[in-house]
Amino acid sequence: MKLEVRLFSYLRDGRGKEVYLDVKEDAIVADVIKMLEIEDNEVANVLINNFNADSSSTLKEGDSVSLFPLLAGG
Repeated sequence: MKLEVRLFSYLRDGRGKEVYLDVKEDAIVADVIKMLEIEDNEVANVLINNFNADSSSTLKEGDSVSLFPLLAGG
């Protein structure tokens, strides 16, 4: 099953802005995070097709997954 993964801020480092992955049929967001070698605690927000989700959300063919890190600033 093919997915588009959009990465933001420092999650792009060494990975790029967009990544296209082939994942198993019963994949969840946590599987994608692991495939990209991102630590679970680095991902603060997840969107699937622009809707809020979390790391246990199930994915479907053609989904667009956006991963956002913790942000700091003031």
